[in-house]
Amino acid sequence: MASVKLEKPAWHAYFDNVSKVLNGKCAEIEVDSLAMGSQIEAEWVPMFGLVYEPRSDTIEVLLEG
Repeated sequence: MASVKLEKPAWHAYFDNVSKVLNGKCAEIEVDSLAMGSQIEAEWVPMFGLVYEPRSDTIEVLLEG
């Protein structure tokens, strides 16, 4: 499968589309850090969506709970 680099102006539309496809699917969030190691932040909970926030240049994962 080929990789495609999306420029930031396309991120909002991309994450809107991905959110529609993944809405209600379960997700696990794992955060890896050199200082703290690997930490599970959420275990297989339903996902509401993904949002790109340009002001803070962050991607937010919206989960149930």
